[in-house]
Amino acid sequence: MADCATVRHATSGGLMLWFKARNALCFTVALSIATAALAGILEDKEAEVLAIAREAQSLSTRCSLRSACKRSEQDCSKPLADRTSAISHCGNDLGKDSECSNALGGKLDICKGPGCKDKKQLNFEEAYVRNALGLESSDVHAATDSICWMTQLTPKFKALDQARQDKGQFRAWMYFGDHKAGVLSMYPGMSGNGVDFRDDSGCLNYDPRRRPWYVAASAGPKDVVLVLDVSGSMGASVSVQSGKSRMDVLKEATKATLDTFTQNDYIAVVEFNSNAREMLGRSTLQRATQSVIDQYKTAVDNLSEGGGTDFTDAITKAKDIMQASSSSDDSSQCNRLIMFFTDGEDNSAVASTLAQAAQSVSARIVGFTMGSGSDISKVKDMSCLSNGVFQEVVNVENPTSQLTRYYELLAVGSQSTDNLGPVIWSNPYEDAAGLGEMISAAVATYDNEGNFLGVASVDVLLDDLKAGQTNSALLNTLRERSKVCRSLDLLSVQPPNNRTCAVRRLQQQCDSSITTCAATEGTCFNQALTADQVYCEPMDVLTMKPKDEDPAKYTSLVCCGCVPVWVIVIAVILPLAGIAIIVVVCLKVKRCPLARMRSKGFKNTFKMRRQATTAPPPGPSAPQVPISTAPPPQVPLQGVAVPMAPMAGQAVAPMAPVDGSGVTAPPVAQPAYPGIPQPPVAAAASSGLPEQQPPSYQAAPPSYAQG
Repeated sequence: MADCATVRHATSGGLMLWFKARNALCFTVALSIATAALAGILEDKEAEVLAIAREAQSLSTRCSLRSACKRSEQDCSKPLADRTSAISHCGNDLGKDSECSNALGGKLDICKGPGCKDKKQLNFEEAYVRNALGLESSDVHAATDSICWMTQLTPKFKALDQARQDKGQFRAWMYFGDHKAGVLSMYPGMSGNGVDFRDDSGCLNYDPRRRPWYVAASAGPKDVVLVLDVSGSMGASVSVQSGKSRMDVLKEATKATLDTFTQNDYIAVVEFNSNAREMLGRSTLQRATQSVIDQYKTAVDNLSEGGGTDFTDAITKAKDIMQASSSSDDSSQCNRLIMFFTDGEDNSAVASTLAQAAQSVSARIVGFTMGSGSDISKVKDMSCLSNGVFQEVVNVENPTSQLTRYYELLAVGSQSTDNLGPVIWSNPYEDAAGLGEMISAAVATYDNEGNFLGVASVDVLLDDLKAGQTNSALLNTLRERSKVCRSLDLLSVQPPNNRTCAVRRLQQQCDSSITTCAATEGTCFNQALTADQVYCEPMDVLTMKPKDEDPAKYTSLVCCGCVPVWVIVIAVILPLAGIAIIVVVCLKVKRCPLARMRSKGFKNTFKMRRQATTAPPPGPSAPQVPISTAPPPQVPLQGVAVPMAPMAGQAVAPMAPVDGSGVTAPPVAQPAYPGIPQPPVAAAASSGLPEQQPPSYQAAPPSYAQG
């Protein structure tokens, strides 16, 4: 027996090992298939975005496009093949090819009522275009020039969309964001490009240059310390018209900058007045996850001004954080920046000490001064000594439009030999068009002269990429794929005048000996184009509102297929009203079954009522008592008639007294007990006693008969 047990145990153990090995093999095979599938999707999307970038490079150099745009064609009803002007995200005209489509799915929260789920107004024949709000007057021509050539990206978008349909792939979104004026061309066309960027008042501010996908592609992975001046002077007003203080502008600019970081970046935020401290008490950089970004934005909202100012202590604190962040757990291992936000008033630092601190930090300083009239001298010196740049934020109404310097420095400092940067994957984000959680593949694009054109991008649903992987595993894969450090060699080419036009334009603010190359930069740039020539609907390029009418209600431009509430109410009420009318008419016709039923019902009701009036009424309510079925007792008295026990509700009959006086006693009323059957009276008759009378249901007054 022992031998048999040993054999069975060995066999069982072998089977268990075999099952474990089989499961491990199956898991490995499944993981390999999922990994291969993910790699295929990523390569496909990266090929798409590179194709858009190369098309943008080609179109930007076609001078003939600018000549064609000079024709004024304010007629959006024509197909794009018959015009050169663009449909605006911010106009009221959606073009002849706009359709109610569920091709993308996703419900917009603003679209109420049944029928409109997963549907929206889309144009698969044309990309819509818009430019950033708050443009300076000097940027208007840059915007119209970009709109002119970017309108012609539609054929490339449509070709890629057809390839997606052939493969059964998700069809949205593809777009290109321009660097010069924040122009966006997005396919398929949808008014406002999302509920976050347009309402009933018109387009809200959407600047592609502030979006994470744009900055991720143009700047690459980076380590950044934001340094915020919270001294007492930051409470000063920047302008009477705006009603904003310098602190208000700083908060707005800082939160906008935080929104540009992605999972490939590592960040910290230092606040300072007379002394400096990390805002959340951290000593090293943190990966810029959405949670970390939200924590810093909340802390920024709670800032208040007060105290003196010490630039040197602030730079030293940022330097300490950078030096403490050297491992792959707290650093991108790529380019490092210190972004310095201040009003420029430093009342404690010695110039030589500040210069020494700026030169000793292993990062480029990008300085921003809040509001016109700020002292820019020290901020400029710090930035230039660290081979950085600075920017005076004078547009307090839209300060985010002037925060381009930091990523522009990294964007123009490097590009590959084919004038394209590496493909970068962004953080996941919630799509503004209601399609769900998205992630973007983006690539920086340059013209043949090295000028930064902008960023091409395509969106992918996050669920389409998971392919059996966890969210964390997927993000790790995308981070590794995006971990390409940008070389900044172009910033140090010698002699300086041999650097690209874009680099020379940036560096001229620190070195006036560097000459620009405006004469050769953008040879196709056409300053003669107007908004009326590049938009098919008359638009104000500064406010992005229609010129001839008020902006339409946004739901009317994006929602479709919805059944109004009043239609539902009518659909319910009309059938009920029809049934009621039929019933009323039918009842008036003798041959109508309803009429006969009604007549028969009346007769039955009348009969029941007659029976009810002749039936004895119920007696007063009384407690239930047991019913005796025994015959009434016989009283053996001679010459005396003894009555039976009275029935319920019956009076005792008057009896003559034994002495023959002739006086009759009044009847004695007995309580009535409803529901108690009458006892038999046969026994009384046979005994010679007076016969019991049936109870009377009408009360009679008592009488006294005098004999």
